[in-house]
Amino acid sequence: IATVCRYLKKPDEAMVHVNRILKIDPDNPEAHYLLGIFHIDKGQKDQARASLEKYLKLAPKGDKVKEVKKWLSENKGR
Repeated sequence: IATVCRYLKKPDEAMVHVNRILKIDPDNPEAHYLLGIFHIDKGQKDQARASLEKYLKLAPKGDKVKEVKKWLSENKGR
């Protein structure tokens, strides 16, 4: 549902769904990844960084690690 909301240009609604997941499963790496992406969409780089760093901590061999590390590297200190 969260991904659909993102594509429908409803980032706030998407974040509500991801935060519901995180309340149930705070160590869900995919939810932290999505939350990071939604923060990027909203221009909230500090929050995006925190969520994406949490994703890396929870899924150090996850399928999005390369993408996440690239974004973090490109947005270091911004």
